[in-house]
Amino acid sequence: MEAHDQFDFLFKIVILGDAGVGKSSLLLRYADELFNPVYINTIGVDFRIRTLLVEDKLIKLQIGITVRVLTFQWDTAGQERFRNITASFYRGSHGIILTFDLSNKESFLRLDKWLAELERNVGHNVIRVMVGTKSDLVSRREVSYTLARAYSEKMKLAYAETSAKLNLNVDELFLYMAKEILTKVKLGLIDTNDKKISEETQTVSVVNTETEKPRKKSCC
Repeated sequence: MEAHDQFDFLFKIVILGDAGVGKSSLLLRYADELFNPVYINTIGVDFRIRTLLVEDKLIKLQIGITVRVLTFQWDTAGQERFRNITASFYRGSHGIILTFDLSNKESFLRLDKWLAELERNVGHNVIRVMVGTKSDLVSRREVSYTLARAYSEKMKLAYAETSAKLNLNVDELFLYMAKEILTKVKLGLIDTNDKKISEETQTVSVVNTETEKPRKKSCC
């Protein structure tokens, strides 16, 4: 067995959220320890891998960003075109990170739609965390901690605020996800006897990113 195949569990984590909220930046910061101030618009599915040690278990995290169709901005033809990719993307997920931009209240108000999408595609035992991104943009903040926390409690979601730019709470977020998933695995609530997930997912890893000039709001 090759070194990169040596792990105890493979956990698949999906990052959801509107376009521009900072999903790519969050993924890039955690997986590659990098931050790109240029806005990157992901079309398709992008996956990264990172391995970490949790409770003496070697955990491989397969972290993916959703297709852009879920921003609810596609026409009917576009939505149908990506429907199968979306279903395959969710398949086998163990954790969901539901993101919104703290400096964009509209992205917060659309969380209801994302949660409805989750209800149609993932099981109830999947770990779910709500994350407010770009916490470094203090002067541009449009969603207060109190408001976000109240919503997360109402929806029974754990809540965290992150900044990919300053690398705040990024590692802690994914470590929390890994620990929570591992706990449910030990309780028999999540099935991980599928190291084939990575092979399955690669069939829908249609990655296409569009790089644009920096916007007024940095992607953190």
